[in-house]
Amino acid sequence: LYKQLVDKRTTLQTLLNSKIKRLLTHTKYSFYTQGGKCGRMLAKALQQNTQRTYITTIKSKDGTRTHLIPAILKEFHAFYTNLYNLRQTPPRPEEITHFLSNRITQTIPTN
Repeated sequence: LYKQLVDKRTTLQTLLNSKIKRLLTHTKYSFYTQGGKCGRMLAKALQQNTQRTYITTIKSKDGTRTHLIPAILKEFHAFYTNLYNLRQTPPRPEEITHFLSNRITQTIPTN
């Protein structure tokens, strides 16, 4: 019984080794045929990644779906502007100084 088990394991290992060898040969062939054009393989991988993260449509505030890129950008801009209450004009230097003077208690000495 033990000898049969060992024989079956050996047979299985031989089959797995031949399958692995075939896959390795296929991979080597794939890289060989690409030659110095490994950039093509990288570009394909990046394209697949880009397709997964690309936003094709977005639902606007009023519930309609938007497919046009400028409209999608406008919706994102409106959302984040509203989220952070951004002003259209930057704050004046005096406002920045006043804001920081109340919050910064230590300064770095200058030499």
